[in-house]
Amino acid sequence: MDRENLILDKFGVYPKEEYRDEIKELLIEEIENEEYTESHECLRVLCFLLFSIGNVEDCELIWKAKMLNMDAGCMVDVVFLCGAGYNETISYIGNKVGLEKMKCILRQYIGEEFDKEEVINEFKKYYNIQ
Repeated sequence: MDRENLILDKFGVYPKEEYRDEIKELLIEEIENEEYTESHECLRVLCFLLFSIGNVEDCELIWKAKMLNMDAGCMVDVVFLCGAGYNETISYIGNKVGLEKMKCILRQYIGEEFDKEEVINEFKKYYNIQ
């Protein structure tokens, strides 16, 4: 079984808030060990799980993962930055230094109307989860 499937088996598509710190720790490890990574599937899954939990503060860590390199940037969907909602994320990043690019990308590619459940359902289809 692939590592990302083990992660999904452990946490599910709707992880409990109590797993948030553990998921963040795993994502930080993935970011720090990026040079040894052949695939960014685990990175994508961990970012998705934080998106699913929906704490606005996690957009910064997800952004860091997305900006690792071109491959990571392609694997981590921009919508994963908005787990708490589009307006909440835009408001949270406000005038934070270093996140201007994230704000521009969100405004360009994500709208207020995005449907979180639709994103989750697409993720489930991708990983063939019932």
